[in-house]
This record gives sequence, structure tokens and C-alpha cells, in this order.
Amino acid sequence: MSFLDYSKTTGGGGLINNLPITEKQTGYDMSGYINDLCDRLNIKGTDQNTTGVFTIDSKIIDKIKKISGYNSFVVLSCRINEAGYLIVTIAPHLNLGGDLVDDAIEVEVNLTDPIGYTESEDQISWSEYFMSIAQISAKRSKDPVTKVGACIVDDNHIITGIGYNGFPRGCKDGLFPWGKQGKYSDTKFGYVVHAELNAILNSMKTEGCILYCTEYPCSECFKAIIQAGIKEVIYFNSPDLNKEKHVEFMKANQKMSNATGVKLTKYNP
Repeated sequence: MSFLDYSKTTGGGGLINNLPITEKQTGYDMSGYINDLCDRLNIKGTDQNTTGVFTIDSKIIDKIKKISGYNSFVVLSCRINEAGYLIVTIAPHLNLGGDLVDDAIEVEVNLTDPIGYTESEDQISWSEYFMSIAQISAKRSKDPVTKVGACIVDDNHIITGIGYNGFPRGCKDGLFPWGKQGKYSDTKFGYVVHAELNAILNSMKTEGCILYCTEYPCSECFKAIIQAGIKEVIYFNSPDLNKEKHVEFMKANQKMSNATGVKLTKYNP
């Protein structure tokens, strides 16, 4: 067995390298437990089966230091007991002959305990993440007035489609209008594909998914959303109640939502 002196790690950084974890030390198959251990404790190594060489995160070392009272130590062995606890045998030093010292101790770490870890305070939620992608997608739009983005996500938090408002493929900007005044065929309304519809058309999967959108969907897009099997729309900006068209969109959408069960949810990070 090789011994590792924590006091010799660079800058006291708290990483222990070459820590052996073996089936022989535990007395039973370690394969499932090692993988679980690696996942729980952020242990990385070249072999995550029954044996291997691993690097343990410094926060685990800090936990061991706190429990043992040792500022520097030698790791003698590591195992998992029948209760699923991580048992690390450590000593403050080795004698010159390489024998174990009398004051070696075992430190017990509960694998269900966060072991000093706390969630990053600046980590964004899934909802913030997907809405941010919708907002970034909106920046791809060439519409000079209204830029809209959409992002479709499945139950496994996998993005299946994104889109933004723009002209159909092959319709060049210089040949089609972005204006809003004049006859229907002289305005953008006759040509622009909305972000929600583009996301659906670009999507690998829509059934049972959630659509994040930077704007409240119009009733035409909401019909397509329902037909695509999307179960919920989470929108960032609420409709403008001072505009009659938006009020009518809301009335139509709410009626379809009540009938189909497809949710319309205001974004709340």
C-alpha cells in the first residue's frame, strides 16, 4: 500500500492523489459503491470500478481535518462500511521505518451529508437558464422593432428546439418589408414566422415539452403549440392590455388553455 502525506500537497491545497480504494479492503463488491462515491463526493479518477487511483476534492479534506483536528496527515486506507459511510484511516505522520503510528484514527463521513458543500449562490435555476437561451435567441432576429426568442425543453431538461422571429428560408431581407404600415402584403405581417412556430418547426421533439418564450404568444402560435403537444408555455413579457389585439389574444388563448389543459405561465425565476 502506498502512503500519502497531505502536508506535502502543493500549497496545502487539500488534494490527495493516488488514494487506493480496493475491494479487498471492504470485503465485498465495490463497483456500485465506488461509482456512487465518485458521484457524491466529486471524486475523479482513471478507474471507477473495484480499484482505482483517485483525486479527492479539497472540501472533503477540510471535512476530515475538522473531524480529526489534524492540519496535515497521511491517508492510510479508505473504505465504505455496511451502513454506506465513508471510512478514512489517517495518521498525523509516519515513523522513519514506515510503520503505522499509534495515533492513527478512523474518520467516518456520512455519504448523505453534504460534507461541507453548499450550492453555489450564483447558480441560476433551470427556468432562468432556458429563458436566457430564449432571450439570446431573440438577438438573432433582424426585426428592427420586436425581437422574440423561444426555447423548447423536455422533461429531462434537454433543449429540443429554439427559434426567433424572421422571414422564411430563402426570403431575403432586401426583398421583403419590416414595416408595419400599409397594405398587408406591404408589411412584415404577411411574411414573418414567429419565434414559437420556428422553434416548433426546428424541434426534434415537442410532445410533453415546455416552451419558453420572451413574449406572450399570439393565438395563431398558441394553436400550433397545442397541436405540437407542448404542455406549457412560460412567457417573459406579459401582453399589453392597452392594445385591443393583445386583449383578444389573451381571451382566445385562455379559452383554448381551459379546454386543452395547456398552461400559460408568467415567468417567475
